[in-house]
Amino acid sequence: MNKFLFINATIRKESRTYKLAKDFVDNYIKADVKQVNLKDLKLLPLNEERLIERDNDIKEEVNLAKKYPLANDFKEADYIFIAFPYYDLNFPSLLKLYMENISINKLTFGYNPDGSLKKLSKAKTLIFLTTSGGTIYPNSSLETYLKELSIMFQIEHYKLYSAQNLDVFPSESAKFIEKTKEEMINNLTKDYK
Repeated sequence: MNKFLFINATIRKESRTYKLAKDFVDNYIKADVKQVNLKDLKLLPLNEERLIERDNDIKEEVNLAKKYPLANDFKEADYIFIAFPYYDLNFPSLLKLYMENISINKLTFGYNPDGSLKKLSKAKTLIFLTTSGGTIYPNSSLETYLKELSIMFQIEHYKLYSAQNLDVFPSESAKFIEKTKEEMINNLTKDYK
Protein backbone atom coordinates (compact mmCIF):
# COMPACT_ATOMS: atom_id res chain seq x y z
CA MET A 1 0.00 0.00 0.00
CA ASN A 2 1.17 3.54 -0.76
CA LYS A 3 2.61 5.62 2.07
CA PHE A 4 0.91 8.99 2.51
CA LEU A 5 2.66 11.51 4.77
CA PHE A 6 0.31 14.16 6.19
CA ILE A 7 2.31 17.02 7.69
CA ASN A 8 0.12 19.16 9.90
CA ALA A 9 1.73 22.61 10.22
CA THR A 10 -1.31 24.26 11.78
CA ILE A 11 -1.10 26.00 15.13
CA ARG A 12 -4.59 26.81 16.41
CA LYS A 13 -6.76 24.20 18.09
CA GLU A 14 -9.73 25.12 15.89
CA SER A 15 -7.71 25.59 12.71
CA ARG A 16 -9.78 25.88 9.53
CA THR A 17 -6.84 24.50 7.58
CA TYR A 18 -6.60 21.43 9.78
CA LYS A 19 -10.35 20.73 9.65
CA LEU A 20 -10.28 20.86 5.85
CA ALA A 21 -7.12 18.76 5.60
CA LYS A 22 -8.31 16.14 8.09
CA ASP A 23 -11.69 15.80 6.40
CA PHE A 24 -9.98 15.32 3.05
CA VAL A 25 -7.46 12.77 4.34
CA ASP A 26 -9.97 10.79 6.40
CA ASN A 27 -12.63 10.58 3.70
CA TYR A 28 -10.81 10.55 0.37
CA ILE A 29 -7.28 9.17 0.78
CA LYS A 30 -6.99 5.42 0.45
CA ALA A 31 -3.44 4.82 1.61
CA ASP A 32 -1.35 4.13 4.68
CA VAL A 33 -1.49 7.63 6.27
CA LYS A 34 1.10 8.84 8.75
CA GLN A 35 0.31 12.19 10.34
CA VAL A 36 3.08 14.38 11.75
CA ASN A 37 1.88 17.25 13.96
CA LEU A 38 4.62 19.85 13.91
CA LYS A 39 3.36 21.75 16.95
CA ASP A 40 3.90 18.59 19.04
CA LEU A 41 7.56 18.29 18.05
CA LYS A 42 10.47 20.10 19.61
CA LEU A 43 11.97 21.36 16.36
CA LEU A 44 15.05 23.52 16.65
CA PRO A 45 16.46 25.91 14.08
CA LEU A 46 19.80 25.04 12.57
CA ASN A 47 22.66 26.73 14.37
CA GLU A 48 26.41 26.37 13.82
CA GLU A 49 26.72 23.42 16.17
CA ARG A 50 23.85 21.47 14.60
CA LEU A 51 25.07 22.26 11.07
CA ILE A 52 28.54 20.96 11.91
CA GLU A 53 27.04 17.81 13.45
CA ARG A 54 24.85 17.19 10.38
CA ASP A 55 27.77 17.82 7.99
CA ASN A 56 29.92 15.38 9.98
CA ASP A 57 27.16 12.77 9.93
CA ILE A 58 26.97 13.04 6.13
CA LYS A 59 30.77 12.97 5.74
CA GLU A 60 31.23 10.01 8.10
CA GLU A 61 28.32 8.17 6.44
CA VAL A 62 26.44 7.47 9.65
CA ASN A 63 23.03 5.84 9.29
CA LEU A 64 21.18 9.02 8.33
CA ALA A 65 17.79 7.29 8.13
CA LYS A 66 18.08 6.16 11.75
CA LYS A 67 19.50 9.42 13.12
CA TYR A 68 17.01 11.65 11.28
CA PRO A 69 13.64 9.81 11.41
CA LEU A 70 11.55 12.83 10.32
CA ALA A 71 13.66 13.15 7.19
CA ASN A 72 13.49 9.43 6.56
CA ASP A 73 9.67 9.47 6.80
CA PHE A 74 9.69 12.26 4.21
CA LYS A 75 12.03 10.26 1.98
CA GLU A 76 9.98 7.05 2.21
CA ALA A 77 6.55 8.58 1.52
CA ASP A 78 4.93 8.07 -1.86
CA TYR A 79 2.74 11.14 -1.39
CA ILE A 80 3.37 14.17 0.80
CA PHE A 81 0.51 16.42 1.89
CA ILE A 82 1.36 19.55 3.90
CA ALA A 83 -1.37 21.65 5.50
CA PHE A 84 -0.56 25.10 6.86
CA PRO A 85 -2.27 28.44 7.51
CA TYR A 86 -1.18 31.44 5.48
CA TYR A 87 0.10 34.09 7.91
CA ASP A 88 1.79 37.40 7.14
CA LEU A 89 2.37 36.59 3.45
CA ASN A 90 3.89 33.18 4.18
CA PHE A 91 3.56 29.93 6.11
CA PRO A 92 4.26 29.59 9.87
CA SER A 93 7.91 29.45 10.90
CA LEU A 94 7.23 25.97 12.28
CA LEU A 95 7.03 24.66 8.71
CA LYS A 96 10.35 26.30 7.82
CA LEU A 97 11.93 24.63 10.86
CA TYR A 98 10.57 21.29 9.65
CA MET A 99 12.02 21.86 6.18
CA GLU A 100 15.41 22.73 7.69
CA ASN A 101 15.33 19.53 9.73
CA ILE A 102 14.40 17.20 6.86
CA SER A 103 16.51 18.73 4.07
CA ILE A 104 19.52 16.45 4.41
CA ASN A 105 21.96 15.84 1.60
CA LYS A 106 22.31 12.11 0.83
CA LEU A 107 19.01 11.34 2.55
CA THR A 108 16.14 13.45 1.17
CA PHE A 109 18.03 14.93 -1.78
CA GLY A 110 21.42 14.58 -3.41
CA TYR A 111 23.59 15.55 -6.33
CA ASN A 112 24.72 13.71 -9.44
CA PRO A 113 28.39 13.82 -10.48
CA ASP A 114 27.57 16.67 -12.90
CA GLY A 115 26.08 18.75 -10.03
CA SER A 116 22.46 18.30 -11.03
CA LEU A 117 19.93 17.33 -8.38
CA LYS A 118 19.43 13.64 -7.72
CA LYS A 119 16.08 12.20 -6.64
CA LEU A 120 16.36 10.30 -3.37
CA SER A 121 12.82 10.74 -2.07
CA LYS A 122 10.25 8.22 -3.26
CA ALA A 123 7.52 10.84 -3.46
CA LYS A 124 5.66 11.24 -6.71
CA THR A 125 3.51 14.09 -5.46
CA LEU A 126 3.91 17.07 -3.13
CA ILE A 127 0.62 18.77 -2.27
CA PHE A 128 0.22 21.89 -0.15
CA LEU A 129 -3.06 23.07 1.36
CA THR A 130 -3.57 26.43 3.01
CA THR A 131 -6.35 28.70 4.16
CA SER A 132 -6.07 32.45 4.28
CA GLY A 133 -8.05 35.28 5.82
CA GLY A 134 -7.08 37.43 2.82
CA THR A 135 -5.66 36.94 -0.65
CA ILE A 136 -2.58 35.00 -1.66
CA TYR A 137 -1.12 36.96 -4.54
CA PRO A 138 -0.06 35.10 -7.69
CA ASN A 139 3.69 34.51 -8.05
CA SER A 140 4.21 35.30 -4.36
CA SER A 141 7.39 34.31 -2.53
CA LEU A 142 5.31 31.55 -0.92
CA GLU A 143 4.54 29.90 -4.24
CA THR A 144 8.12 30.31 -5.41
CA TYR A 145 9.50 28.65 -2.27
CA LEU A 146 7.04 25.73 -2.43
CA LYS A 147 7.81 25.09 -6.11
CA GLU A 148 11.53 25.22 -5.41
CA LEU A 149 11.13 22.63 -2.64
CA SER A 150 9.55 20.23 -5.12
CA ILE A 151 12.48 20.86 -7.48
CA MET A 152 15.10 20.31 -4.75
CA PHE A 153 13.49 17.01 -3.73
CA GLN A 154 12.93 16.14 -7.41
CA ILE A 155 9.23 15.55 -6.81
CA GLU A 156 7.67 15.76 -10.22
CA HIS A 157 4.08 16.61 -9.33
CA TYR A 158 3.46 19.73 -7.20
CA LYS A 159 0.20 21.50 -6.37
CA LEU A 160 -0.94 24.27 -4.02
CA TYR A 161 -4.60 24.44 -2.99
CA SER A 162 -5.87 27.46 -1.08
CA ALA A 163 -9.14 28.63 0.41
CA GLN A 164 -8.74 32.41 0.44
CA ASN A 165 -10.51 35.54 1.73
CA LEU A 166 -12.10 33.69 4.65
CA ASP A 167 -11.93 36.76 6.91
CA VAL A 168 -12.53 39.32 4.18
CA PHE A 169 -15.88 37.69 3.32
CA PRO A 170 -16.81 35.72 6.46
CA SER A 171 -20.33 34.96 5.27
CA GLU A 172 -18.82 33.24 2.23
CA SER A 173 -16.02 31.37 4.05
CA ALA A 174 -17.84 28.00 4.22
CA LYS A 175 -18.44 28.23 0.46
CA PHE A 176 -14.75 29.03 -0.23
CA ILE A 177 -13.64 26.06 1.91
CA GLU A 178 -16.09 23.72 0.21
CA LYS A 179 -14.94 24.90 -3.23
CA THR A 180 -11.31 24.16 -2.31
CA LYS A 181 -12.29 20.71 -1.01
CA GLU A 182 -14.17 19.96 -4.24
CA GLU A 183 -11.14 21.03 -6.28
CA MET A 184 -8.95 18.66 -4.28
CA ILE A 185 -11.45 15.80 -4.67
CA ASN A 186 -11.79 16.43 -8.42
CA ASN A 187 -8.00 16.29 -8.83
CA LEU A 188 -7.49 13.12 -6.79
CA THR A 189 -6.55 10.96 -9.77
CA LYS A 190 -4.23 13.64 -11.18
CA ASP A 191 -2.58 14.49 -7.87
CA TYR A 192 -2.08 11.00 -6.49
CA LYS A 193 -0.78 9.10 -9.49
